[in-house]
Amino acid sequence: MVVAQSILLSPSDNILKATSIGINNDGSNPNAKLHVKGVGTTPTITPISSQVYSAISAEATPASTGNEVFSVYGYATNSTLSNAGLLGLTGNTAILNHGVLGMAVIDGSGDNFGVKGVGTNMGIGAAFGVLGSAYGNANARALYGVYGEAFSFGPATQYAGYFDGNVTVTGTVTSASDFKLKNNLSKISNGLGTLMKLSPYSYQYEKIAGMNLPAGNHHGFIAQDVQAVLPELVTKAIQPAKYDPVTKAKLSEPVEFLSVNYIELIPYLVKAIQEQQVQIEALKTELERLKNK
Repeated sequence: MVVAQSILLSPSDNILKATSIGINNDGSNPNAKLHVKGVGTTPTITPISSQVYSAISAEATPASTGNEVFSVYGYATNSTLSNAGLLGLTGNTAILNHGVLGMAVIDGSGDNFGVKGVGTNMGIGAAFGVLGSAYGNANARALYGVYGEAFSFGPATQYAGYFDGNVTVTGTVTSASDFKLKNNLSKISNGLGTLMKLSPYSYQYEKIAGMNLPAGNHHGFIAQDVQAVLPELVTKAIQPAKYDPVTKAKLSEPVEFLSVNYIELIPYLVKAIQEQQVQIEALKTELERLKNK
């Protein structure tokens, strides 16, 4: 067992042969192969602020271009119990606590991933690239198993979540609709006339490299048709390029395409039904008048 306040190790140091290493452990035995305990120091790279303190600060620089670089690499294997290549736990009275915080802050043309999860399984079990869970007691203000946020200072397309494939939920999917969140309210008019300009289709998706488009028959609209009638319901989307995880060779190019906000067609459907009901009531009244002549 080795306990140290501040040391600089080289490959020839015998300290590397120690069973367990404790750094600033107040003289106590380390409870892991490497156990770091202390207030921490400000790392060299501080993308968040100058008030970032870490018990462990890891930086990595490639020896040559084209190599993968991991500041921290975790690997765990076990045939019976749960495995964690990297486990982060936090307990503090601070406003924000992060068990694991991943950030990618790079000025360049490449893709940046704050946290990237890959799940593989060659057996019969399930594989999870990222598994998010949130637990709390009765006093918890809110619980988020996974929280995604996208913000850009420029015109970039923004996604708090982007899924290349099917999405299933066992709960409900809702949209922010509180009165206090809205302004410039105006009644929708001519719902029936608006819908009459749209052409519904049945179709199958093309096979596009890099996109997990669903198979089978589908029903909907053509984005360009909707854009001509309700342009605010159509947005540009970008399917990112895909790369081989081992060779880093590009497998597919980015794909730009148009997507439709089908949810916001519902108010026009409601308005169209209301307008039709007015017409039906008028026809019923006219029919009764003719019957009573």
